[in-house]
Amino acid sequence: MELCASSMLREGFPELAVEYLRRGERTDGTDRRRTLLLVHALLAAGDVPAARALIARIETRLDDWDSAELVELARAHALSGRPDAARTLLGRDYPEVLAEMVRDSVQADLSIREGAWAKAATLLGEAKRKGPASLDEPRVNRSWRNVQRELRWLQLRLALALWKQGNVAAATGHARRAALSDEEYVRSSALLLAASADFAEGRREAAVRRLEALAGHDPRFRPGAERTKLDPDPSEGATLLANALASENRAATFVTQPLIDVLREATRRPAEAGGSGAPAASREAGARPASVGAAGAAPPLPHPVSRLLALPKQPPLARM
Repeated sequence: MELCASSMLREGFPELAVEYLRRGERTDGTDRRRTLLLVHALLAAGDVPAARALIARIETRLDDWDSAELVELARAHALSGRPDAARTLLGRDYPEVLAEMVRDSVQADLSIREGAWAKAATLLGEAKRKGPASLDEPRVNRSWRNVQRELRWLQLRLALALWKQGNVAAATGHARRAALSDEEYVRSSALLLAASADFAEGRREAAVRRLEALAGHDPRFRPGAERTKLDPDPSEGATLLANALASENRAATFVTQPLIDVLREATRRPAEAGGSGAPAASREAGARPASVGAAGAAPPLPHPVSRLLALPKQPPLARM
């Protein structure tokens, strides 16, 4: 049942995941991790009140929770609009490096919600460096797939944060890595960001091909892709694409909205001679914001997957 629900979440059908998990919740409401997964599904489906009610029910005796569960509880608070509760949990000490990676990732969500793009990029860059480089391989051991999903989610938001600061080249590189995710929301978002880069650089045909490929993979994007292709005014096409993306994960509106804003702006702005297609104010500030540091660099070549053998056998629960 949990495997089916997790699959539905990855495929971008959170309402179906809720149906699967509700059955298990009625028969056994004592499994904390299953309940956290249901909370995540409810948030992705847009049912915030139900998610908050479940959080209130299970948020007891936190000293008995392991690091992975505490970080996921913090994520649930952040996604349900309770940043103070999330910060309280994120302020705890987490002895495991991978738990710190996920903690920094969740902290970046709070920064993105506040529009603090430079801070978000710094947190995401630090989180990325805390994970083993081998996580960026196309394939990893099954026990590490959840952590790799966290990496791809991290790379997507890092790409968006860098774009928002005018570093389009680095943003595009991270988006390409995020597009390798098996989570539909992350993959779709990364492809939309890559299409934005094509539009911004004046490669309209390439951008349209990306959108058509996305629509071929997921029919929910077809109306938006077709309208963007045919209509010189990008507003309606972008709105249709935003609706399709939101249907995959309504808890990620704080990423969906600025990403679609990037797409709208890119479709209106042909590349200037010698320019990057980024906003002029950002280009004047320099191609690479000083606050980003090494996070703005292109992803390093990954180490062999065998490097995972030297790491803990039980990575923290991430991307539940």
